[in-house]
Amino acid sequence: MSSSTFFSTSFNLYRRISRVGCNPSVIPELQKWMEEGRRIKKFELQLIIKELRKYGRHAHALQISEWIVGRSEFTKGLSDHAVRLDLIAKVRGIASAESYFNSLPEIAKVEPTYGALLNSYVTANMTEKAEALMEKIEELGYARTSLPYNQLLTLYKKTGKFDKVPSVLEQMKRKNISQDKFTYNIRMNICAAMSDIDGMEKVLLEMKYNPMVNTDWSTYGNLANIYIKAGLSDKAQAMLQEMEMKINQWDRELFIYLITLYAGVGNKDGVNRMWQSLKSAFPKLTNMNFICMLDSLVKLDDLEGAEKLIEEWESAVVDYDFRVPNILLKAYVNNGLVEKAELFVELALDKQRKPICNTWEILAEGYLKTMQLDKATQAMDKALSIMKQDEWKPKPANVQALLKHFQECSDMEHEEQYHKLLRDMNFANKEYKESCDTQ
Repeated sequence: MSSSTFFSTSFNLYRRISRVGCNPSVIPELQKWMEEGRRIKKFELQLIIKELRKYGRHAHALQISEWIVGRSEFTKGLSDHAVRLDLIAKVRGIASAESYFNSLPEIAKVEPTYGALLNSYVTANMTEKAEALMEKIEELGYARTSLPYNQLLTLYKKTGKFDKVPSVLEQMKRKNISQDKFTYNIRMNICAAMSDIDGMEKVLLEMKYNPMVNTDWSTYGNLANIYIKAGLSDKAQAMLQEMEMKINQWDRELFIYLITLYAGVGNKDGVNRMWQSLKSAFPKLTNMNFICMLDSLVKLDDLEGAEKLIEEWESAVVDYDFRVPNILLKAYVNNGLVEKAELFVELALDKQRKPICNTWEILAEGYLKTMQLDKATQAMDKALSIMKQDEWKPKPANVQALLKHFQECSDMEHEEQYHKLLRDMNFANKEYKESCDTQ
């Protein structure tokens, strides 16, 4: 189902859930919705889960998935197990995902659930487990499409095991499994990782001459991104022109991707043109759309344009999400404009808007850069005061800088507070350990 269909059928409920932001649970919003006499259909919840996954809100997506399981009015399908397994892996880790998979009845251990577990291994770069599971998938006859082979190719690309790629392609050929656009795109990315631009272009030609494969905008976007990273701006621009020729007015993702890529080649006109096209196609823009555009303007060093965009966003915003202005605040700090960042936050507070943890840490970073250590401490204290265990964690460099400051000024209370913070949150990160060991 398209994004337009999603927003027309489920937008009101999704909007409520999206407002929860970093809060621990979205379940109260579902319960409140039902208490108001509104019905919730399973397909709407599935669409909401899909949207949450798209934006990386896996914990909230898992909560809804588990809520569905606990409701007798919803039938449970095999695909529900696969989605839930994927979310468990992302939220609770591989061990929990394996435990969930093993607990499933045999009737539920089918192609989608095996595929979800394989994808979890690939995401975690667990080569041995992925290869062993792939053997099991082939043994059971579930390797009937290119999907599991694409997952293996992705794993080998991520782990640099390029020598294993030919054997996967040969296995597909023996089983008469055709390469699809994803296979070709992964192969092109592997060539790029090997700095083999000629080889990548040969794969593109092979793809174009395959009548069973549609070379769509995602392929050209992938190539443009590769050329950008390789510093081949002219070739990247040519791919972006190919992308524009394949624009679908209902595809919000395409406009966003083009904005990002045009920023990558330093094409400000392209960025602004795609932004205007996006606004024409989608009068109701999301906070994430504004975040993308702000990121692009900042990348182009267009702070004036970013400031105007913030004004546009504030005039149209329904749900004030501080993640949006945080992009501008970071740019201020990175450009030595700490006073402008400070003033923005002060004005937001005057309007009863509530900065999030990251907002205060951005200010703290600015104060650290300008050696305003007392202000940095106050800002980080505010971040810690609203912190929740399952969301923001302070950056190691900031913690280390403040711990050093507390030691130098003999602020034992703050020093112990920060050490306790690290212990309580079980930060095993090497940088955190070093920040403690050096104090």
